[in-house]
Amino acid sequence: MTLTRLGDVLRDREDLAGAQSAYERAAEIAARLAPTHTAHQRERAVVTAKLAGVLLARDAHATAVVQFKTALSLFAELARRDPANDRLQRDLSLAHEQLADAFAASGDRTTAVTEYREALAVLEARRARSPGDIDVLSDVGEGHKLLFEAFRAVHDHAQAQASLRAALEIYAELERKQPNNPTWASDRAALGRLLSTYSSRASR
Repeated sequence: MTLTRLGDVLRDREDLAGAQSAYERAAEIAARLAPTHTAHQRERAVVTAKLAGVLLARDAHATAVVQFKTALSLFAELARRDPANDRLQRDLSLAHEQLADAFAASGDRTTAVTEYREALAVLEARRARSPGDIDVLSDVGEGHKLLFEAFRAVHDHAQAQASLRAALEIYAELERKQPNNPTWASDRAALGRLLSTYSSRASR
């Protein structure tokens, strides 16, 4: 069993201290191997993000933010080197979202909005490259939903409503592309109700 896998098992068992130790050791090994072994460069980014997630779960917000920033820089370099690699681009968007989550948890909601926007920009670029890809389109929809929550948290009602409308359009498109998939219709309906309720409250 690799140290990363051990960390996953310990994390799932809620042994966060043990998971942190395993991820730290895995990150150290990956960092030593990464300069000469390309395959270990993504592993280093992945395990760094996992370490950050455990730190966040242990309420070590400041340290978690530092580790998420490190993971983001690693993913960004990989994505820059191979811009046509959709997996690496998805990694990059998730790294922005994870950093945004950490900022939000630490109370810095304004910076969280910035990171969610960065994530969405990466997602929209993926969409432009693969306009018919259902998985990419779904990711974009989720990105708009996350941005809605971020704007709602900072009481920017206009932008929050705009994000909800954008998400609603995405799920309507998903429903058109896959009319036999009940998930899209359910999600679209739920977003429509949420938009109606939120818009009503925001106008008071």
